[in-house]
Amino acid sequence: MKSLTAVLLSLFSLGSVYAQNLVANGGFEEISGKLKEGAKVDAAANWFSLTATGGDIFSEESKDEGMKTPDNRYGREKPYSGTNYAGFVAFSYKGKEPRSYLMTELVKPLEKGKKYCVRFQVSLSDISKFATNNIGAHLSDKEYNLSDSNEPLLVEANIMHSKNKIIETSVYWEPICGVFTAEGGERFLSIGNFYADKATETSTMKKGPQFKQAQLNTAYYFVDEVSVEEYSPSAGCACERNEFVDVPKVVHKTQSDNMSTDEVSSTIANMKIQFDSLSAELKGEALSQVQSLVNFMKAKSSLTIVVIGHASDREMDAAKKTVALANISANRAKVVADYLIKNGVDKTRLKTEAVKNTRPFVYGHSAEEQYQNCAVHIEIITE
Repeated sequence: MKSLTAVLLSLFSLGSVYAQNLVANGGFEEISGKLKEGAKVDAAANWFSLTATGGDIFSEESKDEGMKTPDNRYGREKPYSGTNYAGFVAFSYKGKEPRSYLMTELVKPLEKGKKYCVRFQVSLSDISKFATNNIGAHLSDKEYNLSDSNEPLLVEANIMHSKNKIIETSVYWEPICGVFTAEGGERFLSIGNFYADKATETSTMKKGPQFKQAQLNTAYYFVDEVSVEEYSPSAGCACERNEFVDVPKVVHKTQSDNMSTDEVSSTIANMKIQFDSLSAELKGEALSQVQSLVNFMKAKSSLTIVVIGHASDREMDAAKKTVALANISANRAKVVADYLIKNGVDKTRLKTEAVKNTRPFVYGHSAEEQYQNCAVHIEIITE
C-alpha cells in the first residue's frame, strides 16, 4: 500500500500537469446576458467589447438564426469545443466597416517575470472577401474602453502566429499561441487586429457557391477556446498543430473550379501538410489538406507535382536507435502520394522526394520548432 505522503505527492504531480486557465470563460459557453437578435460578445460571461460596434457571440441557443452555431449569417463553422464561439471584424475594405475586438479580465493578474502560454483558435468566416495577418492577442494592466468610438485599437500584439501569416483557414480552426513574459500586473486580454491598415497584409478570398449570403468586404474571424496558462517547460506551449475538429473531407472542390491554374499552383505551393512527431499517419488537418490537393489536381489536369517529405533533427537522432525512423520523411511523402493515386490522380503526374532534416522549415531546437519540420510540402513541376 502506498503511503499517504506518496499518494499526496502523486496527486500534486498530476495536478501540476493541468495548469489553471486564467481566462474564466475561454470557450464562451457561460452566458450571462440575453442571446437576442445580433447579440454581442458582452452576453458571454466575463467578455466585453472595446468599441461601439463590438464583437459578436454565436450560440446553438441563440434566438437569432443568423447568430447560431454551426450555421450562421457568416457561413458555417462547428465550435472548436462546446456549442458557442465569438467573432470580430479584423479588416474592412478602405476601412468602411469598423473593426471590433474581444476583451476579458483574467482570473488574477500576471506575475512579474513569469512566463505564460497564451492560446486561442480562429477561423475565417466563409463569406469574408478578405483574409488578413496581424491576428493577435494583447495583454494589458488596464481596461481599454472605446465604447464611444469605432477607431481601431493600435497597440502591440503580444501573441501572433509564429509566421504572422495571412489566416485563410475557413473550414477548420487555426491555432495561434505563444509564450508571454509578464511585466507584472497584466489582467486584461484583448483579441483582434491591433495594427493600421497600411501595416496589414491581406488576400482576396472566393466565396463557395454553397453560401447564398452576399460576400462581405471584410475579414471576419470566429474565435474559440481562449486560454492563458502559466508556462511549464515540460508541457511546453505547443501550437500550430493538427488539433482541429469537424474537418470536411472535401475542402476546395467547389472553389478550385473557379480558380485559374496560377492561383491553384500558388495555393498548392503554399501548402504545408503537418504530421505528428515520429508519425507518417494522415489524420485531422493533414488529411483534409491532402483531400484538397486531390481536388486541385483533378480540377487542373495539366499540373504535375513533387511531394517532398521532411523530418526533424530529433527524429533523425531517434532513427539511430529505431531503424524504421530513418525513412520517415520518405514514408510521409509516400503516404501523401498513395492517397492522391488512390483518389484518382494519375501516378504519372507526381513524383516523391525525401529530404530528411536537410531542408528544415524552421531552424531551432525547441519542441515547437522541431515539430514544424515534421511535414510535407509540394512543389510544382514546370516545363
